[in-house]
Amino acid sequence: MDWTIFTDSTYLGRDPVIYYKLEWFERPCYSNSGIACTTTYVEPTDGTWIEITNYDDAPNRLGTSKIHSTTTFFPANKEFEYRMRAKNGIGIGAASAITLVLTNDVPE
Repeated sequence: MDWTIFTDSTYLGRDPVIYYKLEWFERPCYSNSGIACTTTYVEPTDGTWIEITNYDDAPNRLGTSKIHSTTTFFPANKEFEYRMRAKNGIGIGAASAITLVLTNDVPE
């Protein structure tokens, strides 16, 4: 995932960003093929938003990219949802629009 740093004061709330929080929606259907994936975002029924950046990683708080890896394989032909939130001295902002990433199908 790649993103652009906010520079417009309209989006900053007149306070500079100190951290970009990237999250993905982890659904039970990703690890259990017997569960159908939904298109809703009700936590914890449909899944949970998991932070994949880390505020404690000070050198990378203002990074503009993140490789998302997991301890298991990403299922084939599934859409994964990501969103971004910016934090400044006032607090964490609203979430961005959700970005969908479709994994490749199983090779034949």
